[in-house]
Amino acid sequence: MIPIARDELSSRTMRTLRARQGRVDSAADPTTKAAASWRTFSGNARDEVLNVLRGMCSGLERCMYCEDSQGTDIDHFRPKTSYPEWAFAWENYLLACSRCNSNHKRDRFPLRRGRALLIDPTGADPFAHLALSLSTGLYVGLDDIGETSIDVYGLNREICVGGRRTAWIALCALIRDYEKSSVGSRRDILETCTRFPFQGVRYWLARVLAEGDQTGAVPEDVRDIVARFGELLP
Repeated sequence: MIPIARDELSSRTMRTLRARQGRVDSAADPTTKAAASWRTFSGNARDEVLNVLRGMCSGLERCMYCEDSQGTDIDHFRPKTSYPEWAFAWENYLLACSRCNSNHKRDRFPLRRGRALLIDPTGADPFAHLALSLSTGLYVGLDDIGETSIDVYGLNREICVGGRRTAWIALCALIRDYEKSSVGSRRDILETCTRFPFQGVRYWLARVLAEGDQTGAVPEDVRDIVARFGELLP
């Protein structure tokens, strides 16, 4: 996971969302109304929501949770089944892959004393709650929010752990190639670095180096190259 800046929707689409939310809020049964209204939410407004979310994603439209698969589903961070008052709130939408949306997060939204225990990458830096082991590809929860997010989002499922390990190996190789490449090749390498899946690995590298790499997790040559070519990091 990486921190994601939330972009703005057009005023027209925001009016559409507010109108639909108003009808949900005034319904005798808001939960049923939210579900029915979501089923009929289509056309230009839905297309814009989806397209803006895609533009906010890391890499090539990666899922905002796992960063492995393509983000295809508009996910309600606060499930509309339990929070119909958030059914048409732009700030409640994230882009998820079908596996994360349907098999892992679903309608789960754990709380502790009224506080959400899940990371919203558009509202908080995931690395305030998560640490990444570059050698194993595993996320480690730094607090109850991090631990719960790992569980609910399935962040440490085998395919994601393996993907992050592979991404780390590939990133180191690209960084080494960058140093000895021509200007044109460097442009291609930089684009690759910014677009491959599991951008969390690259963001974590930046964080580790900014904090002085106290554990020596980063190879010395990679550390030196990045120090000279800061554009390789986010």
